[in-house]
Amino acid sequence: MIGIGIWHHNILIILIGLFFDLCNWFLIPMVNPENELEIVNKVVQIEINWIKKRWGIIKIFTLILAILLLIVLSIGLWENNWVLLTGSFILIAILKHLILLKG
Repeated sequence: MIGIGIWHHNILIILIGLFFDLCNWFLIPMVNPENELEIVNKVVQIEINWIKKRWGIIKIFTLILAILLLIVLSIGLWENNWVLLTGSFILIAILKHLILLKG
């Protein structure tokens, strides 16, 4: 919803999307490993492992790339620029590999 608002330059849609995103912290129940699909448990475990990973070059680089991704994606949506949007997908692929790195 936020992306659609950015694409159409509609601040109201962006604010509504942000509101719903913030509500997710309170309205969506916690993940219960016994009741979830295996893929959900695997993704949650990967996130936990990444959060617990020691600070190093890879973790700092991952955070910098995540911030860069948000900037490039936002500008690409605002400007309706397919080159920047393609670059965003490339950054997502790089981030996926960095998060899955062991160590």
